[in-house]
Amino acid sequence: NGLFTKRISLLTKIALFSIFWEKLWPRLLPPLLVFILFLAIALLDLLPLLPFWLHLATLGIFACLLAYSLRNLITESYSFEESEAQRRVERDSGMAHRPIECLSDELSTVPPDPVSEYIWQAHKKRVAKGLKSLKFCLPSPKIARYDPFGLRIVPVLLLIIAGTASVGDAWARIERAAWPKL
Repeated sequence: NGLFTKRISLLTKIALFSIFWEKLWPRLLPPLLVFILFLAIALLDLLPLLPFWLHLATLGIFACLLAYSLRNLITESYSFEESEAQRRVERDSGMAHRPIECLSDELSTVPPDPVSEYIWQAHKKRVAKGLKSLKFCLPSPKIARYDPFGLRIVPVLLLIIAGTASVGDAWARIERAAWPKL
């Protein structure tokens, strides 16, 4: 029974991490994509081609985009209840009626009569037997819901192209992009 409780506890912790990741990733992706887009443009060496004021304005726009995208990441609450994680494990396992919670429930009749107590204990044993098939699914942040056209791949592809174009000169290009010259 102790091993069974440890297994439920481990699955609950994994589910907590899954819930955290599913909430974090959609909020982490925008600032990451802004940074990747800036890096791609820097590696393509496009910003030094602009006049000083436009180069500076572009840096300001990237800074504002980054700050705006970080706002959602920072202001979000990432706290979760253990019961929410237990529901997640039950849902991933295809179980209904909260069987994990059932194990800690108590019989409501006071004083408990022997027949009710026997039926209750038999029910708890049956539920515990069913919980041996508990499992978890990998996190699924459902990014497509926020980006149905898959545009999030564009900055990544630009970075790959820019990275191959800037082999050997990458750091100098990033410096030129970050520090506009008069």
